[in-house]
Amino acid sequence: YGRTPRGWPWIIHAAEGVDADAAAEFDQLAALGCLGPNTLLVHGTALGAAARAELAARGAGLIWCPASNDFLFGTTAQVADLAAQGRVALGSDSRLSGGADLLAELRGAAATGQVDAAMLLRLVTSQAADLLRLSSGVGRLTVGAPADLLVLPRLAATAEATLLAATRAEVGLVLVGGQPRYGDSVAAFAACGAPAVGLRVDGRPKLLAVPLARRMARLGIAEP
Repeated sequence: YGRTPRGWPWIIHAAEGVDADAAAEFDQLAALGCLGPNTLLVHGTALGAAARAELAARGAGLIWCPASNDFLFGTTAQVADLAAQGRVALGSDSRLSGGADLLAELRGAAATGQVDAAMLLRLVTSQAADLLRLSSGVGRLTVGAPADLLVLPRLAATAEATLLAATRAEVGLVLVGGQPRYGDSVAAFAACGAPAVGLRVDGRPKLLAVPLARRMARLGIAEP
């Protein structure tokens, strides 16, 4: 923590469990002087109300991984109070224990009933970007912001509800820095002159940018 620049996030798995030892990790971090405005705890399933209040008071935050928490412990962190204060981002943890992807993680978070759809959208966009201390404009649709965009078909009455209803097979387009990386829009790849290869995702035809396809081929992951 001492070597981390104050403008960077310092991220640590802590209070990951449901027993007294897990809960005591929060007090240990505080005693060591490691709970500051740039501290982000991952999981926090053992945090009680007093610890959560202190976490918020110190300007620190929590990365919430509900699917992984439920798989490992049969419960998850209590996040409603922290989320309302802008102190929570949604994470996925390991693929071994977490959701299949961040869209699945959003549905799992919604199922806990702790936060509404509008808040969940912030937990993967503006609020997450602020806690991670990313550059100005990240996580927001504003002029001059990085063009990192997820495009979905209209699956529900609102953008927030659409996000919760979407699966990876329904993703129309992913742009990173304004360049298409994944989706089913031939026109988008053609307009940017971005070479792509075809593949099927959950039975649906998709396009994947060639550099990403090459990386996947080298990894050799047996992904359906």
